[in-house]
Amino acid sequence: MVGCRLGSAREKAMEKELWVASKGEVVNDGGVTRGKVFPLRALTTTFVRHPQWLPDLLGMLATVVVALLLGSRLLGSEVSFPQDNVAQFQPFRTIAPRPIRNWILQDVAQVFYPNRVFVQKAFAAGQFPLWNPYILTGQPAAADPVMALFYPTTQLFSHLSAAQAFDYEMLLHLLIAATGTYAAVRASGGKPLGGVVAAASFAGCGTLTVWQQYGNIMTCGAWLPWLFLCFTMLQRSKRRLLWIGLGGLTLGLVFLANDVQWLLYDLGLVACYALWMSLNAARDSKRRFLQPPFLDFSILIDAVAIVIVGFGIGAVQFLPELALATSIPRLDLHPFVFVQAFVVPPERLLTLFAPNFFGTPAVLGSEWLTKSNYPESLVYWGFFPLLISLTALLWRRTPIIWFLWGSLLVTASMVFGTPVLHLYAAFPGLNALEVSRMAYLTCFIGAMLCGLTFDRLFVFARAWVPVVILGTLAVGARIMLHIALPRFVPNPPLTLDPTRESLHWMTIVLVIGIALLALNVLRRVPIRQGAALAFGLLLVVDMVHFSLPYNAATVPESSIFPEPKAFAALAKGPIPPRVMPINAKDSDLLLPPNMLETFGIADLGADESLVLPAYGEFLRLIEPTSYKYNGYILVFTDYVSPLIDLAGVDYFVSSTPLDTSRKPLTLMSSEQNMYMYRNMKAAPRAFIVTNVRPLSTRAAVWQNLVAPDFSPCAFATVEGASPLPPSPRAGTAAGEGCVGSVTFTRYEPNRVHLQAETPTEGMLVLTDSYYSDWQVTVDGVSQPILKADGPFRGVHLMPGTHDIRFEFRPAVIYRSAIISGVSAVVALLLIGIGVFAGKRHETSE
Repeated sequence: MVGCRLGSAREKAMEKELWVASKGEVVNDGGVTRGKVFPLRALTTTFVRHPQWLPDLLGMLATVVVALLLGSRLLGSEVSFPQDNVAQFQPFRTIAPRPIRNWILQDVAQVFYPNRVFVQKAFAAGQFPLWNPYILTGQPAAADPVMALFYPTTQLFSHLSAAQAFDYEMLLHLLIAATGTYAAVRASGGKPLGGVVAAASFAGCGTLTVWQQYGNIMTCGAWLPWLFLCFTMLQRSKRRLLWIGLGGLTLGLVFLANDVQWLLYDLGLVACYALWMSLNAARDSKRRFLQPPFLDFSILIDAVAIVIVGFGIGAVQFLPELALATSIPRLDLHPFVFVQAFVVPPERLLTLFAPNFFGTPAVLGSEWLTKSNYPESLVYWGFFPLLISLTALLWRRTPIIWFLWGSLLVTASMVFGTPVLHLYAAFPGLNALEVSRMAYLTCFIGAMLCGLTFDRLFVFARAWVPVVILGTLAVGARIMLHIALPRFVPNPPLTLDPTRESLHWMTIVLVIGIALLALNVLRRVPIRQGAALAFGLLLVVDMVHFSLPYNAATVPESSIFPEPKAFAALAKGPIPPRVMPINAKDSDLLLPPNMLETFGIADLGADESLVLPAYGEFLRLIEPTSYKYNGYILVFTDYVSPLIDLAGVDYFVSSTPLDTSRKPLTLMSSEQNMYMYRNMKAAPRAFIVTNVRPLSTRAAVWQNLVAPDFSPCAFATVEGASPLPPSPRAGTAAGEGCVGSVTFTRYEPNRVHLQAETPTEGMLVLTDSYYSDWQVTVDGVSQPILKADGPFRGVHLMPGTHDIRFEFRPAVIYRSAIISGVSAVVALLLIGIGVFAGKRHETSE
């Protein structure tokens, strides 16, 4: 359009007048003398001799304040924990009833917090927990997708309680996300005020807000702006080694944060950005269109170097998880069908303007349009920041703006399921992820566009243009929501208070925003500056108003997970008791998986996406419907199966009385609407059996375990060759095959020590999960670990008394730790060389 041409002398003069330091000289505007002008930077020249850095200092301080506002709930004496989600399950509903406030945070209470309790307790005991014995009869902790054992803050806050550690991590990473966005905007050519607005827009955006308490998701997401900054500086700075080292270090932290989904999205964005920079640099260096070279390979080489160093640093976290993931079978789904199932419904486009248009899980009974999960579909980075991002090319046209604007359209198109989604589905690995979570990239890109173009709204040559364009779009959006609301009224009726509040707030922001933009037409520099500051403050307040209430609930730390009285009846010993919650169909869920971990109690199940194949097949023999599509183990209803006795389940808990005629059980407690029974047929956690059947396949093992004559001590199976001679007593009655005695002397995450005495040759069966990285010694002599009874561990014993030691020594972790250490040293060397070489270059100049 005419008048929107950028880079004019008038526009540049206005920009210089507003944002470049002034000494108070007389300004001539089109022949009209207006007197002295005192921009913000000029006000500080009296106090600072060299004020070049002062605007960024003020901008960074403002950014820190914004982050502290977004995380203000984390600064009090209470902890930010969704206790209401604990109270919805039995027996906590009876112990400490609390109305549900935000059901989306259920995974925080059910998975992330219990896992962190386990890690914190292990650290407190001086152990580094590579193995988790409390879930699934044992699971590699280092390979767990929701743990981040090697992430720096996991060790930094290891002396704190789990809830305190989470609070400190959240606050720290809000600061990281905000300051990184500010730095990325400034490095890309934006102004300080735009950087502050972008920081608020990203740190308080919908995706970071709803995932804020999800541990590694938040920690992984917070580093994207810093990674983008490092890639940007590859082209803009002469200290390439410095930024390769910093970029590799930042990417390594993303690897260590251990959220594969957002890691892949980060890599995809910066890979496209590096290619774009390479194309742009090659275009600037040649004189003719389409003249070789088409790419600046130095930028691509630097980008590859960052990825290599980053992968090396993160190897200690990534490689163990990859090793476990490659052994997990996945459903054979058509990629596009799978991807399409996770797109955001088109109706959710309305929440780009009013985030709670369809209600919010933070207000019970208000959320509707249930086609999509709230956190999977909330794409919000501010009302006016959205409009500024969409119109960014009208205000500024630089290569980075073109790249970000195109990326915004592409990522948003994928999130909302347009035909562009076929590109996403074509990439192996990506097509197994939930495309709706790419909204995280959309929010970051939108925040960057807003930050980079914010200042142009108040220096535009034709001051009325931003008012007309943004005002028209804003009013049009409000009219669209007004028309859409009657169409989407929920049925049955729910509370519409969050919807009305969201629309009311949007109207206030709209009116104030248009009024502040209209002040720009007055063309007086002090008024324009004041309008710019006020408009920026409005956008910051908008993000704080949206983000803060969502996670604002705090509770006293002492109230988290009140211990049921029934647990006092559990036998105390060197090994954690193994308890199995029994849930009748259509009943309130009792102690869902992972919650027992909080009390130091082992559970057969877990909310876990990577389950050892043999163990998963074993559990299906007990409860065929205990799996969801992606491997999460749910709840159990069967307590009669002999396989439960084999797994050493000492106790059953149930919200209703169990039928003791079906199985010999002893009632231990019946308080707080929870019944606890002692399982009298449970096998010892470790026992010695003489009747051993070597079987060639795992299928044959399952056939023997479900045979009518099976009981834990009747016989044991070994998958593969067995060092024991075949037993002539193949039909041994139950109990006749167990001999001797076994005593636990040490039971820790990474080691199990036992004393065993057997009068005859046999096999010791330890009903903890078999994994290839476990090693065993008998009387100091290394022995092979046998695959006993399907998913468990076994070792051959000769007659006599023996000292048996199982040690978890994952070779992949030790090897990858060396890679990570060397890569970290390389990154630090590159940073040091880059700093030293840069200073030497400056000195020579």
